[in-house]
This record gives sequence, C-alpha cells and structure tokens, in this order.
Amino acid sequence: GIIKMACMLFFQTADDDCMCIPSGQVTSIENDGDGSVHVSFLNAGAAGGVIGVAELTATDGKEDDVVKRIAKICLTGRGVVTIADDVKNIYVEDVTAVGTITPGS
Repeated sequence: GIIKMACMLFFQTADDDCMCIPSGQVTSIENDGDGSVHVSFLNAGAAGGVIGVAELTATDGKEDDVVKRIAKICLTGRGVVTIADDVKNIYVEDVTAVGTITPGS
C-alpha cells in the first residue's frame, strides 16, 4: 500500500518539463549503474498502477549515498523538496542532473 505522504518531491529537467510527486507514491530508489539513480513511483490514478520514473545522474561512486538521501527525504521531508532542478541548478547532494522524466500515465 501507499504510505502516508510526508512531502512532495520536485524534479525539473527543462522549462516545460517538471514533475512533483507525493513521497508516499515512491516505489523504489535504485542505484542503476555508474552515475545513475532512478526514482520510481506509482501513479495512483492510472489504471493498473502505472510506474513512472525520474532518472537522475549522480556523482560516480556516490550513487548509494544519493539513494539513502532521497529515501530519508521521503520519510522525513515536509512541504515541497527539490530533488533535482536543471533549470535552477538545485540538487540533493551528489545529484548532478535530471536525465529523463517518464510520467506514470
């Protein structure tokens, strides 16, 4: 089941490409290879619970740290928390960019 929402996670890759998801809809945060972390989430409104993904690039060797930081934000964060914003250059520590955002719809 979906846990109680602690905060909203914000991702932006371009002026017209951003997403804000409830932390309670995050299904996994994965170290997906050198320099890559994927945040997967459930779109509760989609038929069959479609999974969306925000692909992040991370400092090589720090992917596990990024996974833990985002997990902690999901559990303890409040309000809207920017995970990665390529437009304003705001990132969680050791996140360097947003790769692609694949919405779950």
